[in-house]
Amino acid sequence: MSRQNPFGLIIALDEQEEAYGSFFWDDGDSIDSVEKEAYFYAEYKFSDKELRTTIIKHGYSGIADQSYDTVQILGLSAKPDMVSVNGKSIPRDRIEYYSNKKINLWISEPFSQELTISVS
Repeated sequence: MSRQNPFGLIIALDEQEEAYGSFFWDDGDSIDSVEKEAYFYAEYKFSDKELRTTIIKHGYSGIADQSYDTVQILGLSAKPDMVSVNGKSIPRDRIEYYSNKKINLWISEPFSQELTISVS
C-alpha cells in the first residue's frame, strides 16, 4: 500500500549546489505502459537556489491522488532566510535546518503539478 502514501523528495546537491534527476511512475502491473503512454514522468533540476520540476508525460491517472509531503535538501551551504513553494512562503515551523547542511521541508503539494521551490 505504499503507493497510497505521500511522496518524500531528497535533493542531494553537488559542490556547485546543483542537482538533476527524474521520476518515472506507472501502475506497476500493466505491460507496455511506455508504449501505451500510461505513465508519469518528471524531471527535476536544482540550480541557482531553486528547484524546478518539468512534467514530461502525464499519462497515468493514478498520480492525481498523490502529493509531496517532505522535501530534504542536502548540501546547501547556508541556512536560508526564506523558502517558498510555488511562489508562497513556507512558515518557519515547517522548515528545519541542520548544521550538517540539511534542510527538511514539510509541504503539501500535488505530485501531478509542476513544483518550484526557492531558497534565499
